[in-house]
Amino acid sequence: MFDKLKRFFQGDPPPIAEKVSDAVLGTLTWSKDDEAWISDAAHDDAGFEFVIRGTPEPDEALLVRARDILRRKDDFVAEVLAFVKSEGDKERRPALYREETAGLRVESVSLWPERPEGGMIYFSGGKDYRLWRCDMVAGKPKGLGFDS
Repeated sequence: MFDKLKRFFQGDPPPIAEKVSDAVLGTLTWSKDDEAWISDAAHDDAGFEFVIRGTPEPDEALLVRARDILRRKDDFVAEVLAFVKSEGDKERRPALYREETAGLRVESVSLWPERPEGGMIYFSGGKDYRLWRCDMVAGKPKGLGFDS
């Protein structure tokens, strides 16, 4: 209990460096704005970024998850986009959103220690300032929605 209270007042420790290297994920750069480590979407043709929490270095368990997602990225992206399509095709969504969701692409996958089996997937391709995202629960996409 005292450790949590102490950490609350002190905050997380600063990052060990501005950049760290990972054999699978490539270079992870510390983002002060996001308070997370961000991978390069171009590394290994990933096509999307990982946003990984943890200080003073990226959380090791989250690195393992990110590496696993990257190793099976084609299957991961196909599963996520199939989910997006199925959500977009539901009758409760206006036609405008169905068209918009059909054009969404995985932009980033956020992982944080507080939800070791979960995360958040963000999409590019939204219109009218909509930031589409879905939760990731036990490695599966769930709950498509947007912020505007």
